[in-house]
Amino acid sequence: MNANITLKELKSILKLTISWLIIGIISGALGAHWISHQLESSLGPIQSNTYLDKFRLSNMYHITQAVGLLAIIAVNGSMKILNGQWSLYVVLLGSILFSISIYVLCLNTIYKVDLIGKFFGPLTPLGGIMMILGWCAILYKILKNK
Repeated sequence: MNANITLKELKSILKLTISWLIIGIISGALGAHWISHQLESSLGPIQSNTYLDKFRLSNMYHITQAVGLLAIIAVNGSMKILNGQWSLYVVLLGSILFSISIYVLCLNTIYKVDLIGKFFGPLTPLGGIMMILGWCAILYKILKNK
C-alpha cells in the first residue's frame, strides 16, 4: 500500500479546507457586524464583550487552522510529508468541532436554547485535542523524513 497521499485525496482535502476557510471569513464578518450588535442588545455592552472575545478567538483558530492546512498541502508536493490524509482530516474535523461549538455557544446567549450548551460544550475540548493530535502527527512525519 502506498503511504503517500494520492492526488485525489489531496484535492478532496483541499476542497474541504478552502470551503472551511470561506466559512471562516464569512463567520468573521458576521461576528464583526451582526453578532456583535445582537450580543450587545441581548446582554449589554460589558457582558457582550466576553462572548464577542470568545467568538473572535474561535474565528482566529478557525482561519489559522485552515491556512495551516493549506500550507501543508502546498509544501507536500516537494516534501512528501503526508502519509495519507487522516492527519489532515483530524486537524480539519477538530477545527470544525472547536470553532462551531464556540460559535453556537455564543449564539446561544442570544437565542437561549437550553440543550445547546449541554451538547456543544464538550465538543470544544474534543476539537482542541483533535487539532493538537493532528498537528503532532504531521510534525512527526516531517521529523521522520530527514
